[in-house]
Amino acid sequence: MSDSDYQPLSQDLVFDLLSNSRRRFVLHYLKQTDEPVRLSELAAEIAAIENDVPVDELTSQQRKRTY
Repeated sequence: MSDSDYQPLSQDLVFDLLSNSRRRFVLHYLKQTDEPVRLSELAAEIAAIENDVPVDELTSQQRKRTY
């Protein structure tokens, strides 16, 4: 994608996208890390936040629902 393909998002669309708490959790988590993150790791971290438990205490159902 080149710079000429870039089109800014409208403010309404940005607010609509950020109205979902899971999307906000994803952005927050990704902002805190400098390394690439695997989707499975991201899903586990978000599931832990949503279920208010440490990652190592997640059930497989909790992980799967978020993934």
